[in-house]
Amino acid sequence: MDLEHEKRLTEAIDRGKSNTRRIEKLESETGALHQLATAVAVMAEQLKGLNQSVTTLTNEVGEIKEKPAKRYDLFVTAAITAVVGAVIGGIIGFFI
Repeated sequence: MDLEHEKRLTEAIDRGKSNTRRIEKLESETGALHQLATAVAVMAEQLKGLNQSVTTLTNEVGEIKEKPAKRYDLFVTAAITAVVGAVIGGIIGFFI
């Protein structure tokens, strides 16, 4: 019986050492995973800021694109007004 107890005790000690190594490995992997999660969270915050910057730039580019169209519309309006004014002036001048 004494030999049986010694064998079981040796197996338990070996299992304990094996489990200790496994736990230490898991602890280091958990630390690495935590660092990765933190890095991903930082990147997500940076992407939010980048997204806001892109949105702002998109709006500003849209405004810049609209300026020539507004100037063109103003020019067309002025030209039409001049032509209509000249025609009306010519008609009035014809009758006077």
